[in-house]
Amino acid sequence: MVRFSKAYHMTNRVKDALAEVLRWATENSLTLSAEKCEYTILAPKGIISRIPPVRLNGVSLRHTKTLKYLGVTIDREYSWKPHIKMKGALLSIQRGALLAIAKSYRTTSTKGVAVLAGVIPLDIRA
Repeated sequence: MVRFSKAYHMTNRVKDALAEVLRWATENSLTLSAEKCEYTILAPKGIISRIPPVRLNGVSLRHTKTLKYLGVTIDREYSWKPHIKMKGALLSIQRGALLAIAKSYRTTSTKGVAVLAGVIPLDIRA
């Protein structure tokens, strides 16, 4: 994670941080796959007018709008909306099947129908 007060400071600090990570990886006989690496900028709208490219060993890293950390998905404005949307989608997928398995009414709560069917809810399992 790199902190900066002005957008133009970001590029140099990111380069320094990536160089340090690469040095550590080399010392520990590890390699990084630039094709699998991605980055996001966590800043309110208006702070960053354009997303600067970030390179690792000459390969441009993919920029993403969300970040998943310790199982929680947040977006660039520190919002949990993507996380809540994903969890809701998982429960919605599971609910229809559980209603059929438990042979219960559609007014039964999602958590209740999971208990009746003896199934762990997907948002807890995932």
